[in-house]
Amino acid sequence: MEAITKKDLAILKNELIKEFKSALQNKSEEKSEWLKTWELKKLVGLSNGTLQKMRNNGTIPFTKLGGLIFYKKEDVIGLMKNK
Repeated sequence: MEAITKKDLAILKNELIKEFKSALQNKSEEKSEWLKTWELKKLVGLSNGTLQKMRNNGTIPFTKLGGLIFYKKEDVIGLMKNK
């Protein structure tokens, strides 16, 4: 039997994050399905505060990876159509 330590879990977490970041990077080199916060702000013209409120109240779905926040393009398009 082998024990899994907190250190082992931390290593696994870091490896998974690296793989996910790599996958996102590869996707962004293609036709990206995800927008970073700065891309969304530039595209739609939102302030940091407004975007934060939208995340907090669930108006806009997002995915957080480490310190980065990503938004699915189809979600943003759906929100824009409903406005």
